Amino acid sequence: MNTAEPTIQVIATTTAPPPRSLFQRYRHLLQGRIAQFVLALVIAGGLSFLFWRILPLLYRFWDHSLTALLGALPLADAQLVTINITIPAWSDLETAAIGLPLAPPDLAMLSIHLGAAACLYLCAGKLHAPFRSPLRLLAVFHALCVLGSFALPEGGLYSIEEHTRSLSIFSQGLLLFLPAVMALTHFIVERSNERRILATVLIAAYLIVTLPVKLAAHALLIQTASSLAMPTLFLVFGPAFDIFVVTALYAWAVTWRHGQG
Repeated sequence: MNTAEPTIQVIATTTAPPPRSLFQRYRHLLQGRIAQFVLALVIAGGLSFLFWRILPLLYRFWDHSLTALLGALPLADAQLVTINITIPAWSDLETAAIGLPLAPPDLAMLSIHLGAAACLYLCAGKLHAPFRSPLRLLAVFHALCVLGSFALPEGGLYSIEEHTRSLSIFSQGLLLFLPAVMALTHFIVERSNERRILATVLIAAYLIVTLPVKLAAHALLIQTASSLAMPTLFLVFGPAFDIFVVTALYAWAVTWRHGQG
């Protein structure tokens, strides 16, 4: 009589791994972000060093461009002025400016500017709320600056040479710090490094090309509207305008489609 041998069945059991901690879950993501941040800083340092090294070439470009613009525009007695800026532990920097003698403003010009400020204040009341308050503040600012400038002995807060020199210095500073600003704000966006570099170079090209045009335009507007317009021009079409355009170009660069690379 055959007896069946007992069979032993082995059932493999698996146990679920212990849940990972929050740090373990996001460690890979954090490592990737840190690596992107470090790489962005390295790229920013390289671009800033490159812009610093090519500043002499940019000075020549700005000088030749300003000379051509001053010769083409109806600017009487305007001349290109080169000013050296000494930075301790670095070197001497050159900045372009425009020298232009201006006659002191008279009562007629004062009346025109105050009338323009009053018209702007009244017309702003017909606009929607987002535009009404800024334009009214601008009108009040212009009226106060006009009265203050006219009350000074020389008829102005500063000369057109100082005005254009300040614009030039700010543009150069923004150009040198642009790569660092782009690195701190752009590394979190899913973009290839090539596109990040391209966006920085395009914005830098805007600052480089528009600097002589901006200086010549300011000189022409100041000669037309007298020195009373300098503070308002500096506020509206000076550093604030450059920052606005750079921000708009950055927002446009962020919308580029992500590509591998």
